[in-house]
Amino acid sequence: MYVLRVKSKDAQSTIELLKEKGDYDFSRRIVREDDTVFVPINKELPDSIKKELPLTSQKKSLKELFGIGSFDIVGDIIIVYIPDRIWSKRSDIGKQAKALYPRIKAVFAKKGAVSGEYRLPELELIYGEGSETIHKERGLRFKTDVKKAYFSPRQGSEREKLIDYVEPTDRVAVLFAGIGPLPVYFSKLTSAKEIIAVEVNPDAFHYLEENLKLNKCRNVTPVCGDVKKIYQTLGDFDLVVLPLPKSSIDFLKEVDYILKPDGRAIFYVASNEKNLLDKIKKIETKFVVSEVRKEIEISPGEFRFVIQVRRL
Repeated sequence: MYVLRVKSKDAQSTIELLKEKGDYDFSRRIVREDDTVFVPINKELPDSIKKELPLTSQKKSLKELFGIGSFDIVGDIIIVYIPDRIWSKRSDIGKQAKALYPRIKAVFAKKGAVSGEYRLPELELIYGEGSETIHKERGLRFKTDVKKAYFSPRQGSEREKLIDYVEPTDRVAVLFAGIGPLPVYFSKLTSAKEIIAVEVNPDAFHYLEENLKLNKCRNVTPVCGDVKKIYQTLGDFDLVVLPLPKSSIDFLKEVDYILKPDGRAIFYVASNEKNLLDKIKKIETKFVVSEVRKEIEISPGEFRFVIQVRRL
């Protein structure tokens, strides 16, 4: 089997990135030797080495039994994508997931990509009970209901990267804030002066407010509403972040209105390589693009790009 050898201080961020990309091997245990951590991966990667690590359980993994190589763990809930060809086995998959991870209280099957106005996945409970949980990440806590609000643990490494874009004394707007992972990160891990978090889904907004209290965020103001209807009431900002890959570039006018003359904005953009240039050209009608960063593949041939811009 293959592993990555990393320093202890880099282990957590490496593990989160591997999970985000679907390369982490959940069937094996992490091994620590002095200041070195050996992280299990499910395929050969650059800088990987061969080393046997102990199994997390003597029970067979979901990949061994059903061909399922990756899944999400949100707090004490597992969310697993089950293709149509093995959908009839979903009950067995749920039982096996619980056997492999005894602390889990519920297992949900994901039927497809997030969709609809509130970006919600279609989930079916296949084992256990309850859809509310608290997810821990970077010493922060995020309460959510996986059926009512969108939250991805795979974006933990991207959230860490965005910390570096926030400058001291920035007034920041996070549009489409969801349950609040980015506002909480910015509040607790940067020197931002003030953060406005906007979310339209009332259920997600409820958890946004909960998470601001849970993490003692005193410089974040939550706003429940549709960005296109309320943007003129928000004031102006040094930095605007739009973590909405499928439609962020539909809000160029709104961002232009609320951004200070020397302000910056960060767009999450979903695109294949072929159409990316057209989307960048659309953004350049309002802004100067200063960075384009390719992130994970979110569907076959489609990637999430992070695009940073400045005012023209």
